[in-house]
Amino acid sequence: MCTIYIDFNLLKMNKNLEELEMVDVRKSMSAYWNFICDELIALKKLAFVCKENVTFEKFLYKQQSLELLVLYIYNIRLPFASSLLHRIPSLTELELNVKEFTDEKVAHIIGCFPNLESLVLFLNTRRNNFNETLSVLRRMKNLQYIGLKHLFRSNPDADGDGDDENGNDEYTADIDFVSFMEASIACNQMMISLQKLNKATFEKLKKKFNELKQKRLFRCRLFVNVNEKLDFNPKGEPDIFFHEMDDFEVESNYFSE
Repeated sequence: MCTIYIDFNLLKMNKNLEELEMVDVRKSMSAYWNFICDELIALKKLAFVCKENVTFEKFLYKQQSLELLVLYIYNIRLPFASSLLHRIPSLTELELNVKEFTDEKVAHIIGCFPNLESLVLFLNTRRNNFNETLSVLRRMKNLQYIGLKHLFRSNPDADGDGDDENGNDEYTADIDFVSFMEASIACNQMMISLQKLNKATFEKLKKKFNELKQKRLFRCRLFVNVNEKLDFNPKGEPDIFFHEMDDFEVESNYFSE
C-alpha cells in the first residue's frame, strides 16, 4: 500500500492511486480526508488514521470501488437520515476504530458495506448493549471473520490498583463476544483482543463458544489475544487458541486510553 507522509502536493500528483495509507495523529487531517473523498475515486484500499472527526456521507457517495478500508478516527458525522446512506457493495474488508463509539452509530457504518467478508471492530465502550450492531450483522451473508478489540479498562478505578471500588478486575470485559459470531451466520473465525482475561470470564466465553459450535454445520475457531499473562491454564480446549500480545500490538490502538 502506498504511504503518503502528509505531503499535499504529492497527493495531488497521484489522483489515480488505487491504494493509500495515511497515518498522522498529530496534525489536522480534515483537508486530506476531503481530498480523498472528492478526488481519489479510483481507490481500492485505504487506511486512514487521525484523531479528528470526519464526515462520512460524501465518502460513501464517491468511493464506489473500495475493497478494503482501515479507519481510525475520533468520531464520524452522519446525516440525520442515516438509513439513507449510500452503500459500497465492493467493500469486503473493514477495520473500524471510532473513539466516540455508540452502538447505533457503528451499526449505521457497518450497514453501508453489505458484502463484508472480514470485520475488525474496536469496542471503545464500557457498555455491553450492541443490539443495533448485531441486527446489522444478522443481515450479512458473507461475513466469515470477526475481530473484536477491547483494550482499555472496563471499570476504571481512581487509585490505579487494577481493581474498581468493588474489588473487581478493572480490565474484565462484561461483553458477550460470542453473540457477534452467533449473529453472523457464515462466520467461522473470531478473534478477540483483551488487555486481561481472568478465569471466570474465560469460562463464560468457552461455554458460549462451545454451545455455538454445536449449532453450526461447519468448524468454528476462536482466537484470543491477551496482553497480560494468564493466571490459569487454558490448554486442551479444541478450536480455542491463545496468543500473548506484545506492547506494540496494544499501542497500535491509538484510542485505548
